[in-house]
Formats: sequence, structure tokens, C-alpha cells
Amino acid sequence: MASQDIDRQFEDAIVLLQDPSGDAPSASSRSAALEHLLAIGERAHERLVSLLETGQATNPKAVVAALPRFGLAEGIGVLERVATTSGESLAQAAGLALGTHPLPAALDALRRLIASKRVETVIAGLLGIAQRGDLRAIPWVVSSFDHEDAGVRYYALRVASELGHLQPAALQRLLQREKNPDVQALVQELLADLERDTP
Repeated sequence: MASQDIDRQFEDAIVLLQDPSGDAPSASSRSAALEHLLAIGERAHERLVSLLETGQATNPKAVVAALPRFGLAEGIGVLERVATTSGESLAQAAGLALGTHPLPAALDALRRLIASKRVETVIAGLLGIAQRGDLRAIPWVVSSFDHEDAGVRYYALRVASELGHLQPAALQRLLQREKNPDVQALVQELLADLERDTP
């Protein structure tokens, strides 16, 4: 195949990957485009990173979701930067992407996100940990129970529940000091779930 044809297929795959259409044929085309880019490997990864970092991605969430599939270490730092600098929706997408990244260093990146002073970044880290399901992250999640932001506390409780690390006594203590009605309702819901599960 001529190099021009190869380049055109590469560019077509970049465009198709970012197609926002929700219908089944479009989803199938996006999947095929991603497989084509994965077969190309590092060159495709570099191009996707460049699209994100220059603001030229037409569908940044699709690009973010694709990066972990390459399994490259360079993608971890890129996703961490997106999670620390982007708006809520894209930051959360980056956190979830770190949660699916196959390299162990992605867990370290999630730890750093949770230690951030920026609420959107902390929540992105919590979502990534829920996605990853790594029990080593439980202490970082629990540390967020005392966060000043109610949204962070809410997500932290949800993630701790998904990881199977909630005790009734701890929840009772949280309930006594919690002032936010949404978080209070969640604690009560989790307590009720634990009571139902207790033989």
C-alpha cells in the first residue's frame, strides 16, 4: 500500500475515533478506528496526545478514553494533567481512564489526584480508583471522608462502599458529624445496606 494511502487511513481513523454520534454504526466505526490506531502503536498514541495538549481534539473524552488502551507510560502523565486542569466532565473521564490503564504507575497518579486541593481533581481520582478496584487505595479513599467539600465526601463514601470497606461503627461516627443532607442520606442508605447484609 502506498504511503499516501496509509497516511489517509491513519487520518481517517483519527477523525472516526472522535465521531460523537451515538448510533450503532458510528460506535462500530469508532471501535474499528481505535483498533487501527492501536495496531499503529506509538505514532498513533503521540498524535492523540498532541491533539489533547494542543486543544485540537474535537472529542477530548474519546481521545482520553483511548489512551489507556495503548498501555504506554507516557499516557499516564497526560491523563493526570487532564484530570488536574480540565473541567469536571473531562477531568472525570481522565480519572476513569487512569483507572483502566494497565501500568501500576497509574495507581500512583490516582493517589496524587486524591491529594489535590482541587475538588474536580479529587473526584476524578476517586472515580478512577473505583474503576480500578485496587484495595491498596482504600486509605486514600478513607482520608477523603473528612474533606471539606461535601461532594468529595459523597464520592469517597460511594467508592469505599464499592471497594467493600465500610464498617457500621465508622458510618455511625460519620453520621453524627455530617452536616450535608445528601451525604447524611447516603450514610443512612449505606448503613441500611450493611444491616441487611449482616446475617
